[in-house]
Amino acid sequence: MTNNSPQIEIPIDKTKLRGLLIAALIFVVLGIIFMLGAPFFRHVTFGIRAFIFFGGLLSVSFFGYGANIFSKKLTSNLPGLVIGDLGFTDNSSGVSAGFVAWGDIVELRERAVNSQVFLLIIVRNPEEYINRQSGGFKKFMMRMNLKFYKTPISISANTLQIDFYQMRKLFEDKINNFWKS
Repeated sequence: MTNNSPQIEIPIDKTKLRGLLIAALIFVVLGIIFMLGAPFFRHVTFGIRAFIFFGGLLSVSFFGYGANIFSKKLTSNLPGLVIGDLGFTDNSSGVSAGFVAWGDIVELRERAVNSQVFLLIIVRNPEEYINRQSGGFKKFMMRMNLKFYKTPISISANTLQIDFYQMRKLFEDKINNFWKS
């Protein structure tokens, strides 16, 4: 079922990742400011102060998680995406799927969220990919992807050294070659 072509390794774009890390850290700092500043808003109701505090807490939690992931990716030498004859290994984000066999893929779709384009990988066995995740947050995010996009697996080229449409073409070519052989 393979044609033994060399695997393609797409590195993570460290420059883009540094920018994302800086942005995440800015939102962590803003979240801390909101959390610490909420009690000083005496002129507003308790409900608004609580909203400010919990908004800051959410910002620290979400962007703190992102900053942690970005830091780990910056120090890692693993490629962001490895495309081979049997499938691909996704290591491009904090909610990476790991290895996905071409035979598990039912369909590829494209979805734009704001200005970011995602390649949605529709698989036969989505629960298998969710259950293999070690962290609760990763499982939660994959379940949200499944709920909203009908798949737990989505890949953005934003942190990779490749254009989205080049990446999509690589996927399409590999899947077509896999099914032809």
